[in-house]
Amino acid sequence: MLRNKAFVVRLYPNAVQAERINRTLGCARFVYNHFLARRIETYRQDGKGMSYAATDKALTLLKREEGTAWLAEVDKFALQQSLRDLERAYQNFFRTVKKSGKKVGFPKFKKKRTGEAYRTQFTNNNIELGEGRIKLPKLGWVKTRGQRDMQGKILNVTVRRVYEDYYEASVLCEVEIPYLPAAPRFAAGVDVGIKDFAIVTDGDGEFTHHANPKHYRSTLRRLRKAQQTLSRRKKGSARYGKAKTKLARIHKRIVNKRQDFIHKLTTSLVREYEIIGTEHLKPDNMRKNRRLALSIGDAGWGEFIRQLEYKAAWYGRLVSKISPYFPSSQMCHDCGFKNPAVKNLAVRTWTCPNCGETHDRDENAALNIRREALVAAGITDTQNARRECVSPALAGNVR
Repeated sequence: MLRNKAFVVRLYPNAVQAERINRTLGCARFVYNHFLARRIETYRQDGKGMSYAATDKALTLLKREEGTAWLAEVDKFALQQSLRDLERAYQNFFRTVKKSGKKVGFPKFKKKRTGEAYRTQFTNNNIELGEGRIKLPKLGWVKTRGQRDMQGKILNVTVRRVYEDYYEASVLCEVEIPYLPAAPRFAAGVDVGIKDFAIVTDGDGEFTHHANPKHYRSTLRRLRKAQQTLSRRKKGSARYGKAKTKLARIHKRIVNKRQDFIHKLTTSLVREYEIIGTEHLKPDNMRKNRRLALSIGDAGWGEFIRQLEYKAAWYGRLVSKISPYFPSSQMCHDCGFKNPAVKNLAVRTWTCPNCGETHDRDENAALNIRREALVAAGITDTQNARRECVSPALAGNVR
């Protein structure tokens, strides 16, 4: 099945190419802010806002004006993408977001910041891939390092300045991704936590504990020292720039380590199991607990679930989510007794008052999640589960 897949490579531009990338980022930011201001002013005067078509036409005229003729020197697709981003920001503001039920705030003016990016579209072979290099509009051939298995039809490329003198390109391609063959195991229950990142069980009494690496917390001392050094530097000075780059480099390393850990774990789960049962987590709400906010954010549960879902869709697996209100930790998986005392997170092991079975909190939750996920997937006869087709994606996989 054709899927959109992004390949990230690091760019090594020369001095001229780096200057053009920075100029393109500035022009894209200028176009976004300029037309946001015009749309606000037009609405104040006429009571009607500018449409995307009107801003696109105005951009063409803006490039011909003497004071802004420099806009024509950069990649035109990057400027058009800024207009699309502005239009999408307005659309998100005027409609209710389905997932959260909340409205997105009014579009804000962009500031020069770390992590800026621009996107360019593939048209008439203006983007090409070579051995250790990539050809981009207005830049020419740029040296790269990273993904070597890029394939498929190129759709667009996003160029990002991660921090000073560090650039990345995300190449979005349309790739044919076949379903994986039948997995060696059928269903797994996954309980995520802070002490252990994930506890996985197949329901046969075997549990796999994946330790929480705590990438952010383990680097906290270095981050504090780098932040303190930055705060002592004079803003705008050369030493301030060096300290800011050093801090950004530490943050980037934390992100890379977390992504690497989550990618390896999610890939192994998708290869090992046909059905993966998880909780329907709401990390944003959970971070309201000030005592656990740092640990929850450091774990990256939201990214873990996101990767599980898209990899399952790619490779013909099924992620079955259970209700966030299901008492997976409090319910005895043997007799179904609900013990409200287990709400206390300090209780790591407990004995069921009804049947006398002793439970490990996380392992018991994983078993309950697995059973409830199978029910949510429409599987009630677990003895014959291998012979049931629970999803069109699993039609050729379920044994």
